[in-house]
Amino acid sequence: MNTPTKLNKPLLILSMSTLLGIAACSALNTSRVDHRFDDALLFYASFDTATTADFARGDPRLYSAPSRKQLNAAASSLQFAPAVSIALDQGKYGGALEFNNNLVPVVFYKAANNVNFKPQNWSGTIAFWLKIDPDQDLSKNYVDPIQITETSHRNAAIWTDFTPTNNKRMFRLGVAGDEASWTSSDKDIATKGFYHRVRGILDPPFSGDRWTHVAITHDQLGSGNASANLYLDGQRVITHQPIKDPFTWQHNNANIYLGLRYSGFIDELLIFDRPFTAAEITQLQNVPRPAIVAP
Repeated sequence: MNTPTKLNKPLLILSMSTLLGIAACSALNTSRVDHRFDDALLFYASFDTATTADFARGDPRLYSAPSRKQLNAAASSLQFAPAVSIALDQGKYGGALEFNNNLVPVVFYKAANNVNFKPQNWSGTIAFWLKIDPDQDLSKNYVDPIQITETSHRNAAIWTDFTPTNNKRMFRLGVAGDEASWTSSDKDIATKGFYHRVRGILDPPFSGDRWTHVAITHDQLGSGNASANLYLDGQRVITHQPIKDPFTWQHNNANIYLGLRYSGFIDELLIFDRPFTAAEITQLQNVPRPAIVAP
């Protein structure tokens, strides 16, 4: 197992056995720490003062590239994404990652070891906060706050998006397995196959005046009998099951994309290696900061 990276304050508190394995660890304040989720944590980015993740099982750096087709030019900085920045003291807690109409450039973390991908049992929880007025702030495009995939949203991917409707926008959860397993040369069949892998809700509770908590749980993707859920502000609003698709990655090439064509704020990105229960999602949402953070 890779040694996790611990970087920015506030520090994440791990189990004692993990702490003993990390050399030269800073002194930690454990007086108000909730350890319920320690063992499941894979990745945490607070965006308080920097884009580098506070805790990562894999690469903690945020990358940018001129476009999705130019990932080979990516830099471990925001040099290709001038519309993206850290907004100090503007987050749900501390700073936040701010997107100002980011249409073409892409920003992403590398998924290797930061995501618990297993071809026949990909399970986990993804949680973050959004501050956005979808009807006022977003361009008339499909807008993806998060997308985890190796190639595209149609191929072995998990994502959320806002649809480009003329009236109220829909917020959707997409979970699509290997495209070759469900698509067709017949355009109508391919379209129906894609929409079978997307679930959405009208009038989602997003606002430019307050933060909305988003959580995705997925259980045993690739097993032939998987499921996924979307929670908004602690309420389960979408359940998708059974998910029968296979899921295949060349794992080192997958990415965690943030803010595709997005304009708004993202904060407190957390990724865990198991699907949380509804009660745990509520706990995660309601703690003053994420449960694994020391003040």
